[in-house]
Amino acid sequence: MMVNELYEEWVHPNPAAREPVILEEKDRSNKLVHVYVVWSKWADIDGIERSEIIMDAAEKKLPTQDLLEISIAMGLTPVEAQRMGIGS
Repeated sequence: MMVNELYEEWVHPNPAAREPVILEEKDRSNKLVHVYVVWSKWADIDGIERSEIIMDAAEKKLPTQDLLEISIAMGLTPVEAQRMGIGS
């Protein structure tokens, strides 16, 4: 369910929604290499499962070649993101 919710927000962002916040970082050749998702719903989910959910949503959204370029898929709660300086 979270995969579909994340996918829908990624493909059709709701400007009224505060979360999830999806941050994409691209390399010099404009390839997507890092995806960070800041979402309060991550609170009770471990880091590996968070990454799997992000990659499952990415698999629905991106062509295989683009998917293979992603080296970091990290889910963070707002507090964790703030501590790491991501999204601020």
